[in-house]
Amino acid sequence: MMSRFGWFIPQYAAALACLFSTLTAVPQALALDILDKVEVEKVVRDYLLKNPEILIEMQQILQERQELQRAAQAATAVKNNTDLIFNSEHTILVGDPDAPYTLVEFFDYNCHFCKKSMELIQQTVENHPDVKVIFKEFPILSQDSMEATRVSIAVAKAAPDL
Repeated sequence: MMSRFGWFIPQYAAALACLFSTLTAVPQALALDILDKVEVEKVVRDYLLKNPEILIEMQQILQERQELQRAAQAATAVKNNTDLIFNSEHTILVGDPDAPYTLVEFFDYNCHFCKKSMELIQQTVENHPDVKVIFKEFPILSQDSMEATRVSIAVAKAAPDL
């Protein structure tokens, strides 16, 4: 005797079997992935503990990549601001204005290192007449730096021949 749903079983048995096997396979695959992950993590951990110098190599590679990225950003910044850097009307120039080589010095009036570099820059201009130096005020250290820059700009506007 066939039940009310007897027709259902022969026609859909294969589909139900596939569906059931798929549903039971997902947790098994997930379990294998978790086991694989645990094993891989163990192998990596063991390797790093046995070879800690690789961390130094990794750090060096990271620093090199970061330096290349910073250099690329700086090159892009110079390219995007060439006219402002080299041809600004507010440029402080030392050396022959027609010199073929240009050194751009960004400085802060309150920067100790900027002040120390002035002697080297002066020697460079004196010893290399083919070099001109453009000074760019870059007040980043403090509010006093910003105020010193404002005074410098005001003096340059008031006495442009200085």
